[in-house]
Amino acid sequence: MNEQQAPDVNAPIRDEPLFPNTTHIARREYRELVHSRLFHVSTVTLAVLAIVVALLPIAVRLLERGSTTRIAVVATSPELAKNTQNTLDAILNIEGRTKYEVLVEPEETEAIAAVDDHRLDAVVSARRAADGSLGFTVHGGETVGDGTVQLLNFGALSVALLDAATSGFKVPSFEVFRGATGGPSAAPYDPSAYASRLIVGAVFGVLIFITIVIYGMWVAAGVVAEKSSRVMELLVSAASPRQLVIGKALGIGLAGATQYLLVLAPAILTLLLEDRIASALLGPSAGISTSLKALSPTLLLAFGVYYTLGFALYSL
Repeated sequence: MNEQQAPDVNAPIRDEPLFPNTTHIARREYRELVHSRLFHVSTVTLAVLAIVVALLPIAVRLLERGSTTRIAVVATSPELAKNTQNTLDAILNIEGRTKYEVLVEPEETEAIAAVDDHRLDAVVSARRAADGSLGFTVHGGETVGDGTVQLLNFGALSVALLDAATSGFKVPSFEVFRGATGGPSAAPYDPSAYASRLIVGAVFGVLIFITIVIYGMWVAAGVVAEKSSRVMELLVSAASPRQLVIGKALGIGLAGATQYLLVLAPAILTLLLEDRIASALLGPSAGISTSLKALSPTLLLAFGVYYTLGFALYSL
């Protein structure tokens, strides 16, 4: 009877260094992905989608070209309210087309709440200080752009100039706040910065969402390739499981980074040219500023770390 021999505990352990097998696997995975039809189609699709998202502010302005912006005036006296209404109406509608409807509201709190409910686009609060100087506060909604804010600023200066005949000219104060949520104590609001954050966030969100779907298909395709490719059979037999997993993760990750750069380049270029495109389509008073103002090295670093770690976890 043959007795089963016990394994030799002193047998030498197979030396399995991480390289060069991992490098060979990663290189092959990268080349197959970047030369695949899925990579080309998805890259073009993502690039077009990112450009479309970057151009959304201009598209919204084109759609709103024939609409009417409702602005309410609230003042400490009926005379000041009437003067402010007439001056703003003349300045805002100087082109002869009725784009702005300026009306007088009695209560500032209710008017600001109407901005939050999207029944009004902005509220201009006019007040007279003890020394006779005028002060103006704009509570603007999300649809109020830089062009409108500049016109309101000019209108406030015009009201002060017309008021100079009775109380002498004093430079008026002018503040802009965001909507209804903050009230008079809210922090100053920059409409262009708010819109820029929305667009940049939308671009990043679309990139993360779509790449999860695409890279999921890449990972699945890599698993199928192990069962259907003769080359992969040889690699599997020659490489250890650790080398195979790390090599495939590196290859797919590098392919993802390549696609990320190819998609991000036209999107950033579009954001850089956003103000020029808006000026060409809507005129120089379009009021659209470059969305890249919302970008910062910290934001890019945070997105890169989140993107890399998330993909590494997903692929492994």
